[in-house]
Parts: sequence; structure tokens; C-alpha cells
Amino acid sequence: MKEWRKISIDEYLEIDAVRSGQLNDILRSPAHMKSKRVQVTKAMMDGSLFHKAILEPEDFDRCAVNPPQEKKGRKGNPSPEWENFLNECEKKNLLKIPAEEIFTMSVTLWETFFNNDAIVVDDDSRKRLCAIMDVIDKYPKVLELINGAEKELTAIIKVDSRFGDFLVKTRPDCVGKDYIADLKFTTDASRFRPIDSGYHIQSVLQMSLAQMINPEIKNYYWIVIEAQPPHGIIIYNYSFPSEFHEYSIRKLTDALKKYGECLKTGTWEGYPQEIIEVEVPRWAN
Repeated sequence: MKEWRKISIDEYLEIDAVRSGQLNDILRSPAHMKSKRVQVTKAMMDGSLFHKAILEPEDFDRCAVNPPQEKKGRKGNPSPEWENFLNECEKKNLLKIPAEEIFTMSVTLWETFFNNDAIVVDDDSRKRLCAIMDVIDKYPKVLELINGAEKELTAIIKVDSRFGDFLVKTRPDCVGKDYIADLKFTTDASRFRPIDSGYHIQSVLQMSLAQMINPEIKNYYWIVIEAQPPHGIIIYNYSFPSEFHEYSIRKLTDALKKYGECLKTGTWEGYPQEIIEVEVPRWAN
């Protein structure tokens, strides 16, 4: 069904459908896509935290936690700080099991009982987040793009039969009346290169699925924010149609064909077995 859905990130991840990151990886080689395992880094965790705070501030306030640093105690004897903290988490529905039950267990790492809603925010991350929000408040266009959109909607669509029999899915940050906007966090916003980062596959997939749902969508914006002070912001845009869009469509088509072929044959090959002649790069002339 061609429509936007509002589902949790856990539900989204469980859906058996290919996403843009996998399609970008398969352009390197099917073997790379098949074997890739995501390593969660501090930068990725901060990016998720910043996304949540900017896009869903009310829910972020509920989910953000900062566990006490004091010794956590043992079975039946938690520190007062941890007892108060976990009781507060229970009130916010952030625990997998009741706090009273946790206190009876022989465990010192009680934070392992947080559910997936909980977001651990240390003092340094909260300080940087406040600084980023202060900068965003000075950019009317950023506020316009974020506040004028629905947040983190999901689209799941069956591909054209010429590619095979499988689903694709995507989850844009912001979906407005005639645009999509996506937040990106980086060290240098002035050096943002969507093709080098594989974001062209993500953007064109989101645009393609969005236009199936709403043909009025014609613009795609990247809101690129520097994660470190002074937290500079640059908005990048591409419109439909455009040379960038046509190039990205070709690459997306290549990826969908390759993915469909791999599903059909059950083989996920690596690089072609060939010898490549070294050439002087164009930029060196």
C-alpha cells in the first residue's frame, strides 16, 4: 500500500525489506552488503541522540536519562541515588521489568534493564545538545523545514517486478507538503559530499517512494550540522528533476537490479576477478 506509516524504530528494523544503506553497500559488491555488520560508535550514538532531541523534543524529555555515577550496590541494597533513579525511570515506562523486582536481583549493572526507549545522555552530550539547539534557533529556514513536517514516517513499497519480488523501505526524518528533509551530523558541513557518503542512494530512494505517495514532493534538503562547536549549519538541496536526481536514479536502479539478481541466484559475489590498469586521476592533471 502506497502510504506513510507511523511506526517505532524497532518495528521498522523488523520489517523484511531492503533499505538504502544496503543498496549503497551492494554497489560496492554483494559480498560487502551481505557481510556488513554495523559497529555502533560514539558519533553514531550522539547522532541518534541529537536526532531524537531535535525531531521529537517532547518524547526526548521522557526518554533521556543520566544514570548516577555512585556505586550501584548489590542485591536488596541499592544506593539511594540508584533507587530513586530507577523508580523515576519506572514512572516514565523506561524499564523492562518493575524497579522493585530489579532490586531483588543479584546485579550491579541495573542500567541493563532499560528498554529501547531509554536514551543515556551524559553531561557532555547534554551540553553539546543545548549548544546545537541554540544555533538551530537562529536559523529560521531550519526551523521552518523541521516544524512544517511530520517526523520519521515510514514507507514500505514492493519494487517493480523487473527487479524481482521484494520490498524496499525508508524512514525520512521530515516529510513536508512538498519536500523531504534529512538531518546529518558531521565534523565539517562545508565538505558535505552526498555521493561520496552514499547519501544519494538514500535521498533518491526516499524521493522516489515519497512521490509515489504524494506527487507534489519536488525538493530534498540535507540539514548538515557540525557536531562540534561552533556547530555550523549548511542546508543543501536538490530538486526534481535535476542532473543529480537522474544520476542517483541510475545508481539506485543498478543497486535494485543487483539485489534482485542476488536474491534470485542465492550468490553474493565480491569484486570482479580482473586486473585494473592504474591511471592518473583527473584532479592531478
